[in-house]
This record gives sequence, C-alpha cells and structure tokens, in this order.
Amino acid sequence: MFKGGISDQARTRARREAEAGDLAPVYRLAYVSRASSLFQPEDLQKINEQSSLRNAEADITGILIVDSGKIMQILEGREDRVRALFERIAQDPRHESVKQVAGNERSQRLLHCWSMVGLQTGLVSGEVMERYHDFHDHLSGVAERVEIAVEQVDLLKTISILSALPG
Repeated sequence: MFKGGISDQARTRARREAEAGDLAPVYRLAYVSRASSLFQPEDLQKINEQSSLRNAEADITGILIVDSGKIMQILEGREDRVRALFERIAQDPRHESVKQVAGNERSQRLLHCWSMVGLQTGLVSGEVMERYHDFHDHLSGVAERVEIAVEQVDLLKTISILSALPG
C-alpha cells in the first residue's frame, strides 16, 4: 500500500499524468523576419543562452537560424506558451517584418530535444545556405499559413549542427 511514504494510488496517478504529458499534442509555430539595424551579431549568443534556460522551463523546443539578416524560427510546445513567446518576439525591435507562416497542432515534436541557434552560418556550404534563403524567401511571400515539412526542419537542423562545429 505505501512505499517510501507515497501511496500506490498517488504513484499510479503521477505515472498517468506523466504519460499523458508525453502524449499531449504539441503546437508548432514558424515565423520569418528580417533583422533590424538594432540586431547585433553578439545578440545571437545572448539569445541562445537566455532562451535555452527560459524555453526549457516552459517546455518549448525550437530552432533559430539567422543569416544575412534573414531570420527563421520554429517553436514547439504548449500552444499558450508558444503563442506568448511569439508575441514577445514579434514586439522585439530587433525584428522587422515579422510574419507567422505556420501554426498548428501536431501529434509529435520534430524538435524534441532542440534549442539550438545557428550562430556561425558562414561555416555552412553555400548550397545549403542557398536552400535556406530560398526557403525563407518562399515563406516571406506566402499569403496563407503553410505546413512545415520534415525535410525543411531537417535543413534547419543541418545548418545548426554545421554552424556549431569549430571553424
């Protein structure tokens, strides 16, 4: 009945709640923007450090790529938390032309353990970055929200991984 001061009933309830959290739908939001004149290269390191801590507490995962003034980010987590974070980002004066391009509930995360920022994209091949710029330009021009495909998320993951390698 009691093991270590916790009833079997409480232990079972806690296990069910934890399992339900893993099965809960996730909200995926993507946006594009342009860096304003206030955006400085050293801001990326600060953003990476601060967002890693805050997003972990809020159970938000994501990926952020900045190259040649083009910003793209995908965020995943509870809808209310992701939307609140996006509203803060949209009000940040370091961004111009902020445009949400995707936002929908999904059954699972594509960025389960991600909180990476592409810091030194100059280390990534020109072909890969050209695909990023084409993707950013495409999303900047869409009139309706779109579905972000696994292959597109993989492109951003590739850029993040390669940009994290020592030069």
